[in-house]
Amino acid sequence: KMQSARPYNLCQQTVCIKSISFRTKSIVGYTELLLQPLTPQLRKVKLNCKQCTVYSIWLETLPDSRGHQQTAMEASFAFNDPTMEICRAEMKQRNLAFFEQRHELAVGSVDPDSNNGEILVPLPQDLWPAVSQGRQLRITVEFSLQQPQAGLYFCSPLGEDGEVDMRSAHCFTSATGNSTRLWLPCIDSCSELCQWRLEITVPEDMVAVAPGDLLETVYTQDLQSKTYRYFLAQPTCAPNIGFAIGAFELETGPPLSGATASYFCPPPLVSLMKHTVSRLPDCLAFYESLLGVRLPYGSLKLVFVDQAYETVQSYASVILASVSLLHSARIVDQAIESRRALALALAQQFFGCYIGMQTFSDAWLPQGISGHIAALYQRKVFGHNEYRNYISDQMSQVCHYESTRHEVLLDPSGAAGPDKQSAVTPFCLRFPQTVPPDYAAIYRSKAMLVIRLLGCKLGEEVLQYVLNKLITLASSYDPSLQQQPLQPGTEQSWRPAFLLSSQALLDLILALTGKNMQYLLDQWVTQPGHARLRASFSINKKRNLIALEIRDDPPVAASGGGGGGGGRRRRYTGAVAVSLQELDGPFTHTLKLDESAAVSDLPCHTKSRKIKRRKVLLSNGDELEDPDLGKLESDCSLLWLRVDPEMQLIRHVEIVQPEPMWHLLLRYERCVASQMAACRALCQPCFHSRETWQALMEVVRDERQYYRVRMQACYALCMISGPLDLLEPLMAVFLSLFGAKDTRSVTPANDFSNLQRYFLLKEVPLCMSLLHTAQGVCPPEVPEFILNLLRFNDNSKNIYADDYYRAALIESLFRTVSPAATVTTENFLAKLPKPIAALLEEVTRHMNLEKLMPSYRMVVTVKCLRVFRKLQRTGYIPADIGIFKSYAAPGNYIDVRLAAMEAVVNHIKCAKDAAALAWLLDSTVCNPAEEASVRHQAVAMLTIQPPFLRRKRGQLDTPELVERLWRLLNTELSADCRLRCSVASLYHLLYGRHRPKCTPLPENFLVLNVREGRTKIAQRAPTPTPAPADTDDDNANFGLTGAGVGLGSSGDEADVDDDLDIGLEDDYEFAPDEPPIDEADFVWPPDSSFPAADAAAPAAPAVAAAAAAATPALDEEMLDDGDRDAAEDDEDEIFGYSWDNLPDC
Repeated sequence: KMQSARPYNLCQQTVCIKSISFRTKSIVGYTELLLQPLTPQLRKVKLNCKQCTVYSIWLETLPDSRGHQQTAMEASFAFNDPTMEICRAEMKQRNLAFFEQRHELAVGSVDPDSNNGEILVPLPQDLWPAVSQGRQLRITVEFSLQQPQAGLYFCSPLGEDGEVDMRSAHCFTSATGNSTRLWLPCIDSCSELCQWRLEITVPEDMVAVAPGDLLETVYTQDLQSKTYRYFLAQPTCAPNIGFAIGAFELETGPPLSGATASYFCPPPLVSLMKHTVSRLPDCLAFYESLLGVRLPYGSLKLVFVDQAYETVQSYASVILASVSLLHSARIVDQAIESRRALALALAQQFFGCYIGMQTFSDAWLPQGISGHIAALYQRKVFGHNEYRNYISDQMSQVCHYESTRHEVLLDPSGAAGPDKQSAVTPFCLRFPQTVPPDYAAIYRSKAMLVIRLLGCKLGEEVLQYVLNKLITLASSYDPSLQQQPLQPGTEQSWRPAFLLSSQALLDLILALTGKNMQYLLDQWVTQPGHARLRASFSINKKRNLIALEIRDDPPVAASGGGGGGGGRRRRYTGAVAVSLQELDGPFTHTLKLDESAAVSDLPCHTKSRKIKRRKVLLSNGDELEDPDLGKLESDCSLLWLRVDPEMQLIRHVEIVQPEPMWHLLLRYERCVASQMAACRALCQPCFHSRETWQALMEVVRDERQYYRVRMQACYALCMISGPLDLLEPLMAVFLSLFGAKDTRSVTPANDFSNLQRYFLLKEVPLCMSLLHTAQGVCPPEVPEFILNLLRFNDNSKNIYADDYYRAALIESLFRTVSPAATVTTENFLAKLPKPIAALLEEVTRHMNLEKLMPSYRMVVTVKCLRVFRKLQRTGYIPADIGIFKSYAAPGNYIDVRLAAMEAVVNHIKCAKDAAALAWLLDSTVCNPAEEASVRHQAVAMLTIQPPFLRRKRGQLDTPELVERLWRLLNTELSADCRLRCSVASLYHLLYGRHRPKCTPLPENFLVLNVREGRTKIAQRAPTPTPAPADTDDDNANFGLTGAGVGLGSSGDEADVDDDLDIGLEDDYEFAPDEPPIDEADFVWPPDSSFPAADAAAPAAPAVAAAAAAATPALDEEMLDDGDRDAAEDDEDEIFGYSWDNLPDC
């Protein structure tokens, strides 16, 4: 068991928000923390707090057995937040590697699990005797929060009079990266559990929703406000505490197996909310049946808010969701996404809120378990085929990310120190504040897949039994009836039951089943990466054997993708299941894959094809009647091959088998993941044949096939029909699906009662838009047919809305546009080709129609904006981004704003428009008043479509842009860790890990050029480690010791020693050592008597100094741009030292 470094336990915390102002965006309140000392030598307490203004801190001890109680006394305190400015010394080279190192050290210096924090409270000597007796200590902190940049978000729309419209104003908290400290002084640790009391005073026409059971609602004396009082009896940590305040409409749902259900949303959206949450009781009933326990909380509150930080956020007994999830009964597409999102949020109430994690390294457990049981609910609701397709998609996303970006390490504590972590990713994995959001999303997907693998090894029912035991052990402590603080001295007995760790899960599985699953964790949890399997075979007809070979081939190293682990990836070793479909049925074999390959001779159970067989048994138990074996060799009894058919590995599979086998697999296999893989395989040029075309066409026409397989087959048909000159018969088939005889005929009225047919009809025009002639131009019949579908669309008798269908048609038009022969800027409307003019007219009509009858979530407007941008990019209309700026302005729906911003980002990439880039940064990314989700999405768009790439310098690659992004990284985004990490990813994509090439070298820099055959430098920055656990030295927990020089210890560029076979891509500059952070940096009250510590001198890098003395300096002429670029092309290792900071030798 992991022992906390804190010399005290938190027994209970009370949060009181006395007032809230939507006009000034501020709250005022206080909080009380009840601590139980664990050592008589307790002399100081450290709390986490960011953004808040702390007015005073009061200390008092609780009465002893004789009733003696000391008078509360005001304590001195110190505050220091090193994350507010990561790199305090002026560094002209703007080194991202050094920033990441300092960022990790700064976050570690305030990590509560190391007994650190932003606030240091020394205990007065008068309290020492009481503390040494083990009496509980109450700490009261009075604070306020004004204009928060993150953590607490205000949605304060203005009315016609310019004042805040209180009818729609609301505020809510965020739950990312231990963000409770952003609005509340607390111990912001996932392992510090306690009971919670919350009192929130709001205007009388508003509602406050918080974790726990609502005890009472009382009005204030002036009857202008009312106070909501909640009590959460189940112990939980500070990251699981949040609230929402606003003029919400309350809708009480049916009881959820003993728990009360309350739903809140803005008043105009009540009817949509009723329909959206109607399936939530069924979801909870499934979880309770699956886990064998009831909802652990006495109430469940679901709040829909505008401008949400994330789609869903889970707190203890509270779920905050975006209003974008609300939909009516007429909307089909959003219903699926909303049910998935709410199902995951509800699963997180069991694992994530009730059962938490011991450390952040154990985050894969609650995230993986909640994702797994949510996926099982999808299987129950949407079917087994949809579930297998979902698992296949998640696995593909994980493998693609690990191949192109970074390998995902679920448990960094199992790595051999930070050096091994940095070899996987250039950022720190030990703190949530340093993990980029794209990595975190793949992390959750991989964690879910690992839990599913665990279920495959143990058995699904055994895994359910283990999960039931986890919750049963936690629920055996049930303080919900007593409403009293936890008794001192009992924490160690119940606390481990609420905290999950990898070792605790292994011990429980071993105790319940007798199976040791350590090998599974060693393979997928404590090691990064996935398997990339390539299978090939040959048939020995004389011996009736199949010579099968499976290799684990490493992927091609990513180029410009952000440091993917292509070259570092380990090979998979272990068992691999192979399924051989023969005429006599499916036969599964297990091969042992070592570090090189697995080669095995497998027997064919089918002796001869001469024996006529009327039925062929398939893997799912179905019997195939008299299958057509096509051009399969007459003496071959193997129909097709599948590798890891049950997806019991995290893998990417490539199978080499003849074309007829792919045809048979596509036609007759019942595993949808394998059928989808067959469709993708048949798109390869070597398989373009009429037989392939016929096999795909047969699947498209077969209504018994899973609709996603039919959609994938449509895409495959479009990919191969052009080279085969089969466009006309393909168009005829597509037209028949719509009930049309030709491209000019009117199609029947919409009928979406068959949902599978609806999804297919929505996808067919998108497939048709991919058809191109040999000249690369879409056939004119395609846009003509799609335009007719839009013009004569009739949805008057349809029970479902056609918004997404019309949006898909407009998206299809977007794909049919080919580049213009000549670019016209003057009088362009008169010079447009007739097909383009008709397209523009129709899209404009739908755009104007949106103003009168808006579609759901403005999906039609979003697609119309994409068409306008495509016409600009292809040269048909002038590239004027004024229309996109107007639609990106606040006041428009968020999806429309994001679509407009995406068009601006694409314009910046294509036109290299510096003014447009400055506008985007000014209005969105660098604008604190902008919505948090919009700022994050804008940075994500720039990452997907960067204005330029590293080593490809252009007119946008300027020192001004470097300075702007650096300010965001270093200081301006200190509160929003998600946005800071996103900007860091963008910075890495544009400039790499080291000094941007566009920035000049600092003045008075000594440059050392180390070439092969000269002096070698084996210099590594000191390993960044957080401050140690609490010691007698008061300075220990506040020093960022070992900051070292500017050479980061993470990424590909760790060492410079040629003997280690490690080279450098970029040039390095050693920045002057920054002063360490100590208690002298804290802001102390004027009358404080607590001593300040002396700053320790940084250690001198002796090895680098010796190299500087041994290697002659380069001439000044070598520092001009031409020679410097030549040196970079030769991949020379360049090091720099400032003359004023050279260490003594």
